Amino acid sequence: GTIVLAGEMIWSTLIYTSLYVFIIWLSLAVTIGIFYCADLAEEHPTIFGKIIKYSIIGVLVIHLILFLEWELPKLYIIIGIVSHGCYFQLLKDYPRIQGLTNPWLIASLVALVIDNACWLWYFYTHYFTMMEILCFGQLLLWLVPFLYMISLSVNDNVLPGLGTNG
Repeated sequence: GTIVLAGEMIWSTLIYTSLYVFIIWLSLAVTIGIFYCADLAEEHPTIFGKIIKYSIIGVLVIHLILFLEWELPKLYIIIGIVSHGCYFQLLKDYPRIQGLTNPWLIASLVALVIDNACWLWYFYTHYFTMMEILCFGQLLLWLVPFLYMISLSVNDNVLPGLGTNG
């Protein structure tokens, strides 16, 4: 009895310790990746602008596939396509985004909130695993806004006239 309980306690401790170490390493890897992306955005804004452009195109292709092939709400998919269209319009002045005077930035922020609210409501009212929801959100809702967020510091380091055109 007591030997088995002690063995189970050691095993549980080992499992939870391993899990915490894994979470720490994963957090460190994500942090390093974010710093690398931020450095890439600052040092090579043209390349990072292309990364954003091709990310938008990739997400739009996935939206079209979902629209044609899956039984997901068509309206929500259209909202996602519209929001990524707004993000694409921000590339015209990238890396110089004029702040809240830019109507495409305001439209992008509004579309981001509406898109997230729609999909969160859908996932709240239909059964999906947490992994499915997180993967969907990470790729189709948050990837492009996150890339733009990483590149916010680029605007301070760019000389006038050096903006890329996508």
